[in-house]
Amino acid sequence: MRPATIELHGFQSARTTAAELARQVAPASLEVVIRCRQLQAITTSFADELVIRLLVEHDLRRLVLEGATARNKQHFQTAAQRRSVDGRLSTRAASHSPSSPS
Repeated sequence: MRPATIELHGFQSARTTAAELARQVAPASLEVVIRCRQLQAITTSFADELVIRLLVEHDLRRLVLEGATARNKQHFQTAAQRRSVDGRLSTRAASHSPSSPS
Protein backbone atom coordinates (compact mmCIF):
# COMPACT_ATOMS: atom_id res chain seq x y z
CA MET A 1 0.00 0.00 0.00
CA ARG A 2 1.36 3.41 -0.97
CA PRO A 3 1.56 6.07 1.72
CA ALA A 4 -1.05 8.82 1.70
CA THR A 5 0.23 12.33 1.03
CA ILE A 6 -0.67 15.70 2.50
CA GLU A 7 0.60 18.81 0.68
CA LEU A 8 1.05 21.86 2.91
CA HIS A 9 1.38 25.37 1.47
CA GLY A 10 1.85 28.85 2.89
CA PHE A 11 1.06 29.36 6.56
CA GLN A 12 -0.94 26.73 8.48
CA SER A 13 -2.30 27.48 11.92
CA ALA A 14 -5.80 26.15 12.58
CA ARG A 15 -6.35 22.94 14.55
CA THR A 16 -9.58 22.44 12.59
CA THR A 17 -7.62 22.46 9.32
CA ALA A 18 -5.17 19.91 10.72
CA ALA A 19 -8.05 17.72 11.90
CA GLU A 20 -9.70 17.86 8.46
CA LEU A 21 -6.43 16.96 6.69
CA ALA A 22 -6.01 13.99 9.04
CA ARG A 23 -9.58 12.84 8.37
CA GLN A 24 -8.89 12.83 4.64
CA VAL A 25 -5.98 10.37 4.86
CA ALA A 26 -6.51 8.25 7.96
CA PRO A 27 -7.28 5.46 8.71
CA ALA A 28 -6.98 4.37 5.06
CA SER A 29 -3.19 4.39 5.25
CA LEU A 30 -0.49 3.06 7.55
CA GLU A 31 1.96 5.77 6.53
CA VAL A 32 1.44 9.44 5.69
CA VAL A 33 3.94 11.74 3.98
CA ILE A 34 3.53 15.44 4.71
CA ARG A 35 5.14 17.44 1.91
CA CYS A 36 6.37 20.72 3.33
CA ARG A 37 8.33 22.04 0.36
CA GLN A 38 6.02 25.03 -0.17
CA LEU A 39 5.16 25.47 3.50
CA GLN A 40 6.27 28.76 4.99
CA ALA A 41 5.32 28.22 8.62
CA ILE A 42 3.07 26.32 10.98
CA THR A 43 1.96 26.88 14.53
CA THR A 44 2.74 24.53 17.38
CA SER A 45 -0.97 23.76 17.74
CA PHE A 46 -1.29 22.80 14.04
CA ALA A 47 1.59 20.32 14.31
CA ASP A 48 0.24 19.01 17.62
CA GLU A 49 -3.19 18.38 16.12
CA LEU A 50 -1.75 16.40 13.19
CA VAL A 51 0.38 14.33 15.58
CA ILE A 52 -2.63 13.65 17.81
CA ARG A 53 -4.95 12.72 14.94
CA LEU A 54 -2.47 10.66 12.91
CA LEU A 55 0.03 9.09 15.30
CA VAL A 56 -2.02 8.86 18.48
CA GLU A 57 -5.67 8.38 17.46
CA HIS A 58 -5.15 6.56 14.15
CA ASP A 59 -1.99 4.81 15.32
CA LEU A 60 -0.14 5.29 12.02
CA ARG A 61 2.97 3.20 11.57
CA ARG A 62 4.92 6.22 10.31
CA LEU A 63 4.54 9.95 9.68
CA VAL A 64 7.16 11.38 7.32
CA LEU A 65 7.94 15.08 6.96
CA GLU A 66 9.36 15.79 3.53
CA GLY A 67 11.24 19.04 2.91
CA ALA A 68 10.38 20.67 6.24
CA THR A 69 12.40 23.58 7.56
CA ALA A 70 14.25 23.11 10.84
CA ARG A 71 11.64 25.19 12.68
CA ASN A 72 8.70 23.26 11.24
CA LYS A 73 10.43 19.94 12.01
CA GLN A 74 10.90 21.11 15.59
CA HIS A 75 7.16 21.78 15.98
CA PHE A 76 6.35 18.22 14.89
CA GLN A 77 9.18 16.65 16.91
CA THR A 78 8.13 18.46 20.07
CA ALA A 79 4.52 17.38 19.62
CA ALA A 80 5.54 13.77 18.94
CA GLN A 81 7.86 13.68 21.97
CA ARG A 82 5.14 15.10 24.20
CA ARG A 83 2.82 12.31 23.08
CA SER A 84 5.51 9.58 23.25
CA VAL A 85 5.22 8.75 19.54
CA ASP A 86 8.46 10.33 18.30
CA GLY A 87 9.80 6.93 17.21
CA ARG A 88 7.24 6.93 14.38
CA LEU A 89 8.05 10.42 13.09
CA SER A 90 10.78 10.78 10.47
CA THR A 91 12.07 13.41 8.09
CA ARG A 92 13.61 13.44 4.64
CA ALA A 93 14.75 15.98 2.09
CA ALA A 94 12.24 17.30 -0.41
CA SER A 95 11.85 15.44 -3.65
CA HIS A 96 13.07 17.37 -6.68
CA SER A 97 9.74 17.39 -8.43
CA PRO A 98 6.46 18.27 -6.69
CA SER A 99 4.70 15.69 -8.86
CA SER A 100 7.02 12.80 -8.06
CA PRO A 101 5.36 9.85 -6.32
CA SER A 102 5.82 9.39 -2.60
